[in-house]
Order: sequence, then structure tokens, then C-alpha cells
Amino acid sequence: MLHCAICRKRITRNLAAITIVWTMTLIGLSHVHESANRDLQASKVKQLRDSVMYVVVARATQR
Repeated sequence: MLHCAICRKRITRNLAAITIVWTMTLIGLSHVHESANRDLQASKVKQLRDSVMYVVVARATQR
């Protein structure tokens, strides 16, 4: 029973992290749409998303 609770906690944490990543991506993309300098903004958003996803994957694989 304890094992299931630990798994549920990890799954919930990982889903929350993924939700945050996608929310940040969507916010970034809306700023890109408004920005005149789209290429630079898109690059920044991609780098941010990639770095956050790296942290999420690293944390998920550590456990």
C-alpha cells in the first residue's frame, strides 16, 4: 500500500511539472505572437522549455 502511495505522489508531481512546462510554453508562444522579434523569442522559449524538461526528466529518473 505504501508503494502505491509513493508512486501516486511521484506521478502527481511529474504531471504537475509537465503542466507547468506546457503552460510556460503557451505563455511564451503568446508573447512570441505579439513580439516583432519572433525568432529570438521563439529561441528563448525553446531553450526555457528544454531546460525545464531536462530537470523534469532528471528528477523522474533519479527516483
